[in-house]
Amino acid sequence: MRETLCWMGSLAAITSKTYVDASRKFGHPSEFKSFLNALAESEKRLARALLKSAARIEKAGGRAIAPPSLKGSRELVEDSYSFLRSTLFTDEHAFLEGLLQCEYLKWNCLIAPISEGLRAGAEEPAAVLAASQSHKRRIERFLESIGHSSPAAFRFRASEPVWVERLLVVGDFDPEVLSILRTEGRVDLARTGRDAVEMLSDRYYALVMSETGLPLLDGIELCKRASRKYPGIEERFLFMYGSLTGRDRDFIIRKRIRRLKKRSRPEKVRSEAARILDR
Repeated sequence: MRETLCWMGSLAAITSKTYVDASRKFGHPSEFKSFLNALAESEKRLARALLKSAARIEKAGGRAIAPPSLKGSRELVEDSYSFLRSTLFTDEHAFLEGLLQCEYLKWNCLIAPISEGLRAGAEEPAAVLAASQSHKRRIERFLESIGHSSPAAFRFRASEPVWVERLLVVGDFDPEVLSILRTEGRVDLARTGRDAVEMLSDRYYALVMSETGLPLLDGIELCKRASRKYPGIEERFLFMYGSLTGRDRDFIIRKRIRRLKKRSRPEKVRSEAARILDR
């Protein structure tokens, strides 16, 4: 398994470089360029997660065995990557189709098979699987934003997830907002700040969306208490507010916490939540 993870990490690193090259060549429309640059950074994060996981397995003396199905997968994925490189000499449409083919094969021939092996072993699978799922989600969001619906896009989006993020929603929100958040992961609900503190004592959440004016314990104090247990979790908070005191506003600005008006459109809430989940 360690050797497989190292190879996958190297593949992610060179794929990142290809996406950077593509962003320079296909600069228009600007949305495509931004997507490719973001995808390049996502590949880098995935590469780091894969290589760190391999290093931990080696340090622990682990002997996790890679799934037998991977034996014939490398050549298939490498051929797909070579095809992707060749589309740099064509146009944006051909490159996107090559990208979807390559990412589809990486997902179904590599990521999905190793996910079970990682879960079964002693190695903590969260970093690799969460980074992989975030990468896939970024591509899916772009396809949705441009209304792209080719057969390759359909196959990619239909691929089974390997990781479901946990989201904590604190306060009273419209059912439509909750419904749209459930497309991003599993949503746990807390009515009060105190309830949220108790839930955060049990697990880490990839997103904490909270009202600022909560009963029993306000959103700012909730964030402060959460950060004592999970330093840096402030970047995972999204505050929803009706009005803010000067003290609250100063804290939010100082900690660079994302915020929205409580009555913001569900699509805007989803967009802000996606930015946090993609970190």
